[in-house]
Amino acid sequence: MRQLKELIASILLVVLLVVSFSLTCETAYAPGTETMRIDPMTRRILVFNLKKDDRFRGSLSISGGVGNDINFWVTDPAGATVLNLGKVSRGREFGFQVSRSGGYTLHLDNSFSLFHAKVVTLTYDVDRAIMPESSTVALLIIGLVLAVVSIITVAVIAVVKARRPLARPPTG
Repeated sequence: MRQLKELIASILLVVLLVVSFSLTCETAYAPGTETMRIDPMTRRILVFNLKKDDRFRGSLSISGGVGNDINFWVTDPAGATVLNLGKVSRGREFGFQVSRSGGYTLHLDNSFSLFHAKVVTLTYDVDRAIMPESSTVALLIIGLVLAVVSIITVAVIAVVKARRPLARPPTG
């Protein structure tokens, strides 16, 4: 019976540790590719929800029209321009560091073209920041406190059980 209780306590401890760890893990964007047609005299936007200190890397490939070109820039959640490549012909690699969490907008602008649609392929990847945000740190601390409390509880139960005298059958 004692071994069963110790096993249950150990399993509970492992579950608490796994739960506290999973609460602190962030999911990262998988590398992706978007191919889109941008008609003449139109713009297209793509929004990515990014976290502070993430690194966004991408490349553009453009075809169509006379110059195989498109205007391209990126704005942060406040609307400030963080990257402006201007008119990109055929293709180009780019990247930027995220300065604040929120929606970053990639602007693809073909409004200068009167007649020609463009086909744009965006390939991208996001490197997640190693340092978690303050809310994640709070969850990590709560998880660690729960783990420590669980370890202490298991230790106290083990000590109390070890000091308990063995029950002897009545004589008589």
